[in-house]
Amino acid sequence: MKRSTKLGWSAGLTLLLWLMLSSTGFAQKLPRLSWEVGPKAHRTRIYLKFEGFVRPEWMTNRKDYSFGSEDSDAYVGTRLRLTGDILYRNSVGLHVTLQDSRYWGNGLPQGGAVRFSTGASEAFTRNVFFGVQLYEAYMYLRWMQGEVELKAGRMKVVYGDSFFIGDPGFLPPGQSFDGMRLRVQRGSFKVDLLWLMVRESVATTQRAGCEGSCYWEGDHLAGMYATKRWARRHTTDVYGFYYQRAPRSDSLAEPSRLAFLGVRYLLQHSIFRFSMEGQLQVGRHLDRDLLAGSGLVKLRATFPVATRPFIGVQGLFATGDGDPTDTAENNFLALFHNRRKFYGMVNLYGLSNIIQPMVEVGLRPHKQVSLTVDFRYTLKMNAKGTMVAGGSHNPSLADLTGEDGQDVGSEFNLRLKYFPFPGITFDLGGGVFLPARELHQRGVDGTITKTFGMDPAFMVFLNIVLKWG
Repeated sequence: MKRSTKLGWSAGLTLLLWLMLSSTGFAQKLPRLSWEVGPKAHRTRIYLKFEGFVRPEWMTNRKDYSFGSEDSDAYVGTRLRLTGDILYRNSVGLHVTLQDSRYWGNGLPQGGAVRFSTGASEAFTRNVFFGVQLYEAYMYLRWMQGEVELKAGRMKVVYGDSFFIGDPGFLPPGQSFDGMRLRVQRGSFKVDLLWLMVRESVATTQRAGCEGSCYWEGDHLAGMYATKRWARRHTTDVYGFYYQRAPRSDSLAEPSRLAFLGVRYLLQHSIFRFSMEGQLQVGRHLDRDLLAGSGLVKLRATFPVATRPFIGVQGLFATGDGDPTDTAENNFLALFHNRRKFYGMVNLYGLSNIIQPMVEVGLRPHKQVSLTVDFRYTLKMNAKGTMVAGGSHNPSLADLTGEDGQDVGSEFNLRLKYFPFPGITFDLGGGVFLPARELHQRGVDGTITKTFGMDPAFMVFLNIVLKWG
């Protein structure tokens, strides 16, 4: 079946869903799916929740910025989740989320296949699986009226604005981890202690010269995240994490061992929202000493008039490394944040060796409609450094002579959201990236291994989301 035919079927099914919902009174408030059973002394609460989306996407020119080569991609991403939660006497619970996630139309294998490779030295993502799987499955215990909670199993983890750990957004399988989390909350103060297994040991981590099943320990993340709210409008987060990443090559003598130290501040006002976050990264990666950092500052002001217009500015940066031959590593190595939330819809480059200012404007012409337009300009922090790809099929820039300079390009994004009924959202958007100049992959000796064009890169999507419970 042709891609255009598949996208046509998707649009037809979307229209049918719309007509069914609007004709059956779905516009009324959705009832919550919860029940209480048993006597008061042994009260048990049962919750059910459903979530699903279908998202047609189209993109082109993201590999080489040239219409001269065919690299367009059109497909449909889908996800269905069913969540059940049983809580006994408000102290012992079981939480399970069953998920089916797929890409249709792009030729990628389904049913447990890995789409995004974790083998690249700069990529700190976990394995991503499609098909039917357990997205979450954990037990939890609560003490002291819920002020102390222990979770153990597979769980979703999101912190702050998702700049450190957060939902990856457009990726249908989402992101969850196997591990344990102890949360202690007292009034406006909350602290999490956690250990997460990001990736199990695999064949590519076998130790050189070892006989039998002799592997490194895999990838692990452990640490603390503390949050304090004060004076009603202020929130301060402080966190420290240790990350161990198994080698991806037998030539490496030791795993990567990194420490993340971060601070986040948030000020919320009736008219504006201001946040800033900074991270320091130290340790050892690829047998080199690592010292790197990143930062994010964002301010959005909303005007108290009928259409609720707003204007926002954002600045982000991450350090880069200008000499891959020395003993120091300065490329910031991002963890599990939401890329498109910070770098734009086209999703070309990740959080490493980057400076990117952004300005956005928007309004809500109706309480069920919001419209946002933003412009961002991308530069390399170090002209000789490498810019890592934002996705598995996007270009990395590595001009080790610095001849191309710091300018990379501009990006424009448009997003329209419509909330016709409770529980359903239509999210239409896209972006265009315009290269600032002809870019190259160039070695230390000046040899050019790849030349990128000057044509724009595009990405367009329609995301239809249904939630109940």
